[in-house]
Amino acid sequence: MKTGLQYIKDQNKTVYYNNAGQMQYGQQHVNGHWYLFDNNTGAMKTGLQYIKGQKKTVYYNNAGQMQYGQQHVNGHWYLFDNNTGAMKTGLQYIKGQKKTVYYNNAGQMQYGQQHVNGHWYLFDNNTGATKIGFQYIRNQKKKVYYNAKGQMVYGRQKINNHWYNFDVKTGALK
Repeated sequence: MKTGLQYIKDQNKTVYYNNAGQMQYGQQHVNGHWYLFDNNTGAMKTGLQYIKGQKKTVYYNNAGQMQYGQQHVNGHWYLFDNNTGAMKTGLQYIKGQKKTVYYNNAGQMQYGQQHVNGHWYLFDNNTGATKIGFQYIRNQKKKVYYNAKGQMVYGRQKINNHWYNFDVKTGALK
């Protein structure tokens, strides 16, 4: 009788047998890692997976192990909670990189101009970091200002002891 993770060649799947030799299904904690096994076939799952009972999306690498923190998956950056593995969305501060970035509803890091919670933000095209201060938006041919929160400002604003006037609709510096 075999136990542990086992590859079944003729079925092209990896499964898990507990110490009693019984195939296991669903989430399993094995040797310090979380795995997910199909509820019908017992096949180990990889990639982005939604766990209905916990209402969260998580990511399992090619070895089937749940991943945490920043992960590069299929050409996109994602962020997963360091404790639960749950995919994060919205504005998130990445402490180790000292930057705030934005993840859309699919969990993918976004770049460039983004409209978030009623405010316009600008995210670096390479790092995804929130940009602040005066910024020139080339394709719109306008100079705008993003406050310390990264939100575009409008109307009359005092910045570094100087008064500026920004268009109330477009945010363009007048």
